[in-house]
Amino acid sequence: MGADEAMESELGLGELAGLTVANEADSLIGNNKDAMRKTWNPKFTLRSHFDGIRALTFHPVEPVLVTASEDHTLKMWNLQKTAPAKKSTSLDVEPIYTFRAHRGAVLSVVMSTSGEQCFSGGVDGTIQCWNTPNPNIDPYDSYDASMLRGELCGHTDSVWGLVYSSAHQQMFILMRRRGRPRCEV
Repeated sequence: MGADEAMESELGLGELAGLTVANEADSLIGNNKDAMRKTWNPKFTLRSHFDGIRALTFHPVEPVLVTASEDHTLKMWNLQKTAPAKKSTSLDVEPIYTFRAHRGAVLSVVMSTSGEQCFSGGVDGTIQCWNTPNPNIDPYDSYDASMLRGELCGHTDSVWGLVYSSAHQQMFILMRRRGRPRCEV
């Protein structure tokens, strides 16, 4: 077993281990193993966060997604509102709304099954509850503070993951307490 196969096996990536993303600056010339790789060409480019994206969630009905970033914000993107990119074959998408309330990096985001609310968790130990704006909102409208429905506090450490259960209308929270992962309902 070669080094690549050992790493693929250890990571448990399966078919995803053979995935590459097309880079227009590079030519894809390689050996026979590279011929077996699948190449994805980017369809959309999301630009606007000032730091890395930690999580994203898709709207259950609309062509919309929400991203959570280390820049302390969440951004909502309508994938039907695109513009051709200047130096790429993908389409640029600008955010239609920016959610602001976290006092640190936002690590997780989940949307309700109706798509009417989303929830975000961050390093500040809070879970913010949001109303989801209309996907056709004008991105240049003034900030609407009523989108923030409330804040769930009480955690003493970062909220690393959120899962919304449609069957039980409950949210599951993944966090660390005293260095150990913990899940709460």
